[in-house]
Amino acid sequence: MFSRYSRLFIVMTILLVTGVIVATSWVRMREFDNYQRQLAERAVATSAAEIARMLRTRRRQMALFVRDQQDFIRLLADDPGNTEIRRILTDRIAIYFPERLSYVITDARGQLLYSDIDLVLGKPCKEDIQRVLAGQSQPVRIHRGVPQHHYDLMVPWGRVAAATADAGAPAAGGVFFISFSFQDIATLLQLALPPEQELILLNREHDGLIEVRTRADGSLPAGTEPEWLDSAEAQEWIVDAPVAGSVWVLAAFNRPGEGDRQQQLILFQGTLLLLTFLIFSAVAFYLVVGQEQRRSRAEAALLRWKDLLMETNEELRRLAVTDELTGIANRRQFFELAAVEVKRARRNWAPLSLLMIDVDKFKDYNDTYGHTMGDECLVRVAHCIREALKRPTDVVARYGGEEFVVLLPETPRVGAEQIAEAIRAAVRALHIAHHSSGVDEYVTVSIGVCTLTPENPVNLDHLVHMADEALYEAKQAGRNRVAGCPTAGSGAAAGGKPGEADEPGARD
Repeated sequence: MFSRYSRLFIVMTILLVTGVIVATSWVRMREFDNYQRQLAERAVATSAAEIARMLRTRRRQMALFVRDQQDFIRLLADDPGNTEIRRILTDRIAIYFPERLSYVITDARGQLLYSDIDLVLGKPCKEDIQRVLAGQSQPVRIHRGVPQHHYDLMVPWGRVAAATADAGAPAAGGVFFISFSFQDIATLLQLALPPEQELILLNREHDGLIEVRTRADGSLPAGTEPEWLDSAEAQEWIVDAPVAGSVWVLAAFNRPGEGDRQQQLILFQGTLLLLTFLIFSAVAFYLVVGQEQRRSRAEAALLRWKDLLMETNEELRRLAVTDELTGIANRRQFFELAAVEVKRARRNWAPLSLLMIDVDKFKDYNDTYGHTMGDECLVRVAHCIREALKRPTDVVARYGGEEFVVLLPETPRVGAEQIAEAIRAAVRALHIAHHSSGVDEYVTVSIGVCTLTPENPVNLDHLVHMADEALYEAKQAGRNRVAGCPTAGSGAAAGGKPGEADEPGARD
């Protein structure tokens, strides 16, 4: 039999354990609530700031676009039926804003002049247009329906931009705005979504109006009917923050019943621990800790594999477009970039120059100094060429063997020849000894220059062919020099009809 003191000890022990378990359960519930709140505050603050930053950035981009394309906007506003102007402006908008859904031009009174979709301006749009015309900020809002859920960003065009700053200036312009899909903001919210919570974008002008809510698949809500926050959801509110430059308030909510289930789980664990404390406490502790450790190890392993896979994919992408020896672009990458630049040169009515570079007497260099020194020579020459180019748009690539190519967008022939001469001088200034050259005591290069002009466009194959012909002339003239070719596309020298397709193919 237990003595009175033993029974008292057992009772006190049970009461103590019960108190510890209850206190522990209470602390865990409070910690869970605090943790969820911290997650919500961080997600809301970060997402609201990121959305505001994205809106500011797009507004700045639109203002710059309108400034640069103001003449085309005015031409289309004056003659909406002009298909050529419409095509040019639409193509340029697609380049600058690939994520756009549609665009609209209004006059200084807010009347619709042009829209690339069938559109009727609603009351909110008209109010926003008047704000922009008055020089006020436009509060961004969600528009449901046609062509899909979207938001508009508006900027003034023409002399309206000046009139907003000076009330006395003439208002001969209007408002230009672009509709963007709300999918990018929904995706951003989905990425920032804390576990067991929901991020909802509310309209602060209409209490309880839901603009968009995060979903498990990141999709936008269907239909055009407005959705309102119900009382059950409102009770799960955690924290909110306004989105600058819009009518939105980003709020975080517990998913209905999710917090209660978590607290019930904590209480159940506490009760189970109390009932099985004397017999199974050690086993239960071992299982819980062991499971957590195994999960942590599994998650760590998955993260390592994920990082390794990303690094491998990046390395494969780099190897596919980079010359392994010199580290510059390879021939495949050159033709891909060159095809794009040829199209851009035609579209922008700008010159495009190509330099074909060959290391003089490189076979003799290999025979004299060995292939290892030959590889080092090519690496130094490649780096020298790359450092001689000052613009990020200029492209240098290894064409094959000891040949290199340089693509110079928006560079006329005179400028290309100056750059070629600078490259030739820089390579010789490396002072790489080449006693078997017969041209110079140091390694030198011969360079052929060819320029594609807007007046005489040719395809990429002909441009390369003409640069190769110029390189041949430089070699025939004694090497270590720059030679130019006739203007690309001039008569028979082009070898083809102006305007042929510029897809890369076999060299002539």
